Order: sequence, then C-alpha cells, then structure tokens
Amino acid sequence: MQSDKIKGMLDACYLAKRIRELLPELPNGVTPAYIQYMDVIHNLQRTGEIRHDRGTVLKCGNVVIPFDNQISKDTSLYQLYNTNLHEKIQK
Repeated sequence: MQSDKIKGMLDACYLAKRIRELLPELPNGVTPAYIQYMDVIHNLQRTGEIRHDRGTVLKCGNVVIPFDNQISKDTSLYQLYNTNLHEKIQK
C-alpha cells in the first residue's frame, strides 16, 4: 500500500513537471509570482471583495495588498487633497 502512494506521488510530480515544460515562456520581467498575484486579485474582484473600478494594488517585496483608496467628496480630507482644477474653480 505504501509503495502505491509513493508511486502515485512521483507520477503526479512528473506530470506537473511536464506541464510546466509545455507552458510558453513568460515575458521579460514577469515571474511566476506575478501570475499568482494576478490570480489572487482576480479572485478578490470576482467575489466582490475588491472592485476593479476602484482602488489600487500595492506591492511591497513579495506582498501584494489590494485596497480602496477613494475618498468621499463630501469630506474635508477630499477638499484638502483634491487637485482637480475644474472642481476647485466651481467652488
């Protein structure tokens, strides 16, 4: 029984290696970790935990942090940091 499990594990590892070898080469500057980050972000967007039309993504070392950086327009913080000239002229 034990030898069957070991053989199954080795077969799975061999198949995974063959699949990786058949994948196209990644573009310059793109690492497999970037693909994992994009997959995580896509899944967060799909589940609604982050929206693709709001926020941004920070990368610090090997950590990617999606966050919503929009400030509501009716706050004093927005008025302080607003750089939209058209909005400032209207006020």
